[in-house]
Amino acid sequence: MDFYLNQVLTAFSKMDIDSLWELMDESRTYSDVPLESFLRSLNTSFKQFRDAGDEELELLPGYCHEMSCNPDQIRTGYRLLGKQSKSYLDLRFVLELTQDRKDHEIADIYSCSCFSCHQEEFGLGARVNLRIHADEHLRFLGKSDLQIYAHKA
Repeated sequence: MDFYLNQVLTAFSKMDIDSLWELMDESRTYSDVPLESFLRSLNTSFKQFRDAGDEELELLPGYCHEMSCNPDQIRTGYRLLGKQSKSYLDLRFVLELTQDRKDHEIADIYSCSCFSCHQEEFGLGARVNLRIHADEHLRFLGKSDLQIYAHKA
């Protein structure tokens, strides 16, 4: 069986934005931005891996060890590790069980700066960041609101 979560993780390891676009839920936000913005930022990160010579990423399971970061949610994460460059991107996946309890849905994905792998990898290269601009966030104050607050300040 090829469960949903496995399909998504395979697409991450292959840096396949088209498959991720098809697999991920357009009605959800990821890293507090719409799917389109998230995938655009992710694709920029994938480009850094490709520019460093990586054709595929190894997925190393781990967890977020910052206990104050969404303590009520599952702490599952993955280190996306470039097989050639050893560059890495740490992502935390917020997972929810499906109704039939046989698979997981991805409720959210975001960068994790307090990530630990179950099996530590030595000789890591540069950290790759998922760059999401403030104005892409759903809670971003629009330009007119920003001008009002700036004027009042």
